[in-house]
Amino acid sequence: TLEYRPQPTRTETLGFCPGESVMIAGQIYNQPGTVQTIVASTNGGCDTIVTYNLQLRPQPILTATRSFCPGESVTIAGQTYNEPGTVIANLASTTGGCDTIATFTLELHPQHIFAATRSFCPGESVTIAGQTYNQPGTVVVNLASTTGGCDTVATYTLQLGSQPTLAETRGFCPGESVTIAGQTYNQPGTITVNLSSATGGCDTIATYTLEIHSQHALSATRSFCPGESVTIAGQTYNQPGTVIATLASTTGGCDTIATYTLELRPQPTRAETRGFCPGESVIIAGQTYTQPGTVIANLASTTGGCDTVVTYTLQNLTPAPSNIAMQCPSDVTVVAASGTGTMTAIYPEPLAASDCICPGLQLIRIYGPASGSQFTIGTTQISYKATDNCGQEKTCNFAVKVQEESACDVKVNGCMKYELLSITSDPGNNRTYRIRVTNSCSDKLIYTAIEIPYGLTTLKPANNAFYTSNSGRTYAVRTPNYTPMYSIRFKSMADSIANGQSDIFEYTLPAQSDVTYVNLTSRLSTQVQYEAHLNTFKCPVGGTPNNDHNSLKDRGAETLENQNSLLLFPNPTTGVLYADLSDWQGQKLQVQVTNAQGQLVHTLNFTADEDLLRVEMPRGLTAGVYFFELKNEKGEKEVLRFVLQR
Repeated sequence: TLEYRPQPTRTETLGFCPGESVMIAGQIYNQPGTVQTIVASTNGGCDTIVTYNLQLRPQPILTATRSFCPGESVTIAGQTYNEPGTVIANLASTTGGCDTIATFTLELHPQHIFAATRSFCPGESVTIAGQTYNQPGTVVVNLASTTGGCDTVATYTLQLGSQPTLAETRGFCPGESVTIAGQTYNQPGTITVNLSSATGGCDTIATYTLEIHSQHALSATRSFCPGESVTIAGQTYNQPGTVIATLASTTGGCDTIATYTLELRPQPTRAETRGFCPGESVIIAGQTYTQPGTVIANLASTTGGCDTVVTYTLQNLTPAPSNIAMQCPSDVTVVAASGTGTMTAIYPEPLAASDCICPGLQLIRIYGPASGSQFTIGTTQISYKATDNCGQEKTCNFAVKVQEESACDVKVNGCMKYELLSITSDPGNNRTYRIRVTNSCSDKLIYTAIEIPYGLTTLKPANNAFYTSNSGRTYAVRTPNYTPMYSIRFKSMADSIANGQSDIFEYTLPAQSDVTYVNLTSRLSTQVQYEAHLNTFKCPVGGTPNNDHNSLKDRGAETLENQNSLLLFPNPTTGVLYADLSDWQGQKLQVQVTNAQGQLVHTLNFTADEDLLRVEMPRGLTAGVYFFELKNEKGEKEVLRFVLQR
């Protein structure tokens, strides 16, 4: 019987390190790979086919630094080294693996050096590295490291410190004591003690000289007023006498034994009479009184003495005898245009003063219209009354006269009336004509045309200008105008005159014009026209208005004749006044402006000349009545009243 036995096989892994080898079936191998061999059977069976996997194990590598101090060494793989450098060694494995290739870097640590100074006081010592020293000098020792580093070579300089000394004088007052180094002393003498240092230095040998200070004494007199008191050493006294007290020193010295003589001062008194006017009051010790009577007050002294007890008798100062001086304005004359009917007139208020012991003067108008009112043609009486606080009264009377201006020539055509009021000339002989037109019709006036010499034109108003009449109405001007005749035309811009209303038209012709009559034509809103002519030979040519000091209207003021030599306009004013000082020319003058309460609000010093003086009121002044006083070096003065309108 033939049997086929199985072929035995097995696989093994053989490892070896770099530089090593394995032997298989008498053959040496030093490289990784696979080797197959037949191993003869030892039990009569078939041979075994063995497959070996040859593996090259990794070579372990180590890099390390080994440090040592001067005088020391390191041992590597049984070899000793004491110098810095690099060492490569083969370290046998302790786990059955490959040996380790180790590279060691050898480092020599620096030697630590330390220098210090140790001081000690006389009688003391210092210990260094277990050794005691009590004399100055130098000690070198090796100090073992406490951190694993190299030992330190320490050099100590030993110094013997100086012994501090102190000399001090301690004073104390009788009955007191001083404490030195915990010991109390109350008698004079000399004490020597050892004082421990508070800064780590040597103790101080202190010598104290103990002294007893002398006791201070004080004598003083303290005065106080009735009702007051004095405080001494915290104790209050309000009666005269003698007080002995111990006063604590504020400078560190001994207390003072003080003897005080207490004196009661006399109480000053006085009586006083205080008068006051009606409406006034008196203030006594901060209290206000308005009625007569008796008041007792305590007035504080201003000289350091006692307060004064004052008995005040309060009494009225009025009624008392007094005199009122009153300066009445001169009569005022106002010239009104013919047919005006009424005219605005401005007059100054009277000036009044009183010697009444109580200030205050009331000035009231008791009869007649106020200044700035409309006055009728004729004479109007004005009366003022001044009353002072003493009960005295005085009146003042003057007149306002309104005179109607007469026309040179008058023509009436139906309901239209034409009047030639005046002809004036300037220094160049240019002539100004003033013509009043009155429309008594119910229809409004459209325009009025006034004939002018052919070929000429008016100097004023200018062509295409706007003319404002005395009533405030505005007219458009065309000069020259060609229809219905060569003329200057005044055309109404809005509501014109009718039902008896009048307007005055002014125009100026050049010097070469010399007209003997003036043709006029007017057209009403119904297209009805009225014509007339005025003769000029009855109207003499007047002087130059701007050179006439009595013609204030041409200077922007109301037509006002004032009999004072001081002329002031415009009045009322919005802030600027003009004064005609021709009668004061060459004199040094002063102007003072006061309000109705008599307070000075503006002043001006100057020398008068022929020009008008311009005075501008301060901007802060409120509207009201003010007085303009003009005074020369001789004391002569004039006062005019004016109204400021803001």
